[in-house]
Amino acid sequence: MQSQTDDYLVLDLAKQLTYKFKHLDYLRQALIHSSYRFEIINKGRDKKDINNHESSDNERFEFLGDRVLGLAIATILFERYPLETEGQLARRYNSLVNHDICTKIARDLRLQAYIRVGPSVNQKHLTSMNNILANTMEALIAAIYKDSDFQSAKEFIECMWKDYINTLTDETPIDAKSKLQEWYQQNALPLPRYKAEQCGGSAHDPVFKVVLCVEDEKKIFEAQGKSKREAQQKVAQLLLVHKGLVI
Repeated sequence: MQSQTDDYLVLDLAKQLTYKFKHLDYLRQALIHSSYRFEIINKGRDKKDINNHESSDNERFEFLGDRVLGLAIATILFERYPLETEGQLARRYNSLVNHDICTKIARDLRLQAYIRVGPSVNQKHLTSMNNILANTMEALIAAIYKDSDFQSAKEFIECMWKDYINTLTDETPIDAKSKLQEWYQQNALPLPRYKAEQCGGSAHDPVFKVVLCVEDEKKIFEAQGKSKREAQQKVAQLLLVHKGLVI
């Protein structure tokens, strides 16, 4: 059962969003972190009941929301810049679809005040847990998509990402991973392969290690980050420096 406090928080957030939910259960689920599911909702439950709707957290929504966000931003850029190449669009895309931007927008919405977390996650420190904030932002996008359709989710994303989209310039800097991929394509070499694994931190605030493998180098490059994307960018930068291709 949901508490009155939970219901109040869901309703309070719903009033502040530009999208109006028809089914608040989707929004409620988007705000449930896995720690809350395991430590509060499912405490004392029979294992056979652990996967019912009432016991769900936002991890599946996060998975879906990440893809909806990517398609929405790709569509917006495709329509806004009809003369740009794939490489130019990819640079703009990578500057908009990442955990840093998701975290900033989550903070703009004050999502840290609405996310339900378990006792193992200190609510006071939630603002600094970028992964949780970014993932919840993606889950919120999925909730809108599930409640309505792709067009509604795209309109919400376009509204929330508006300031970042409007500040894009023709000189949008290329990120390290894209720069590295372009260099390998231009030199007709096999593309780099990134292997990621969690190497530390907690389940709620993990640290990832990414190993970069390239056929033209004997040396192995690796880096760590708070997300797989962050670690990929760091390790790509290392290889760029090694090759004298610093951006």
